[in-house]
Amino acid sequence: MKKNIALAMMAVAVMGLSACKEKVAESEVTEKAVIDGTTVESTTRSETTIDDQGAQRTESETRTTVDPEGLMNKETTEESHIRSDP
Repeated sequence: MKKNIALAMMAVAVMGLSACKEKVAESEVTEKAVIDGTTVESTTRSETTIDDQGAQRTESETRTTVDPEGLMNKETTEESHIRSDP
């Protein structure tokens, strides 16, 4: 009986470890421009994960800062997107 329980526990542990095999790719791109005295800076971070069954999940976050000439008028916006392909 104890051997069966030990074998079952080992099988669950092995299955859990094999399910964790994922490929992860990360990237970050920053663009900066000055147009008529207004500085616009945009940074996009992406992380793509592909699991062992080939399913792909991409998470991206974009942060954009607009800074017109003058004081105290800087504005930052953030957007997040998640896309999954079976």
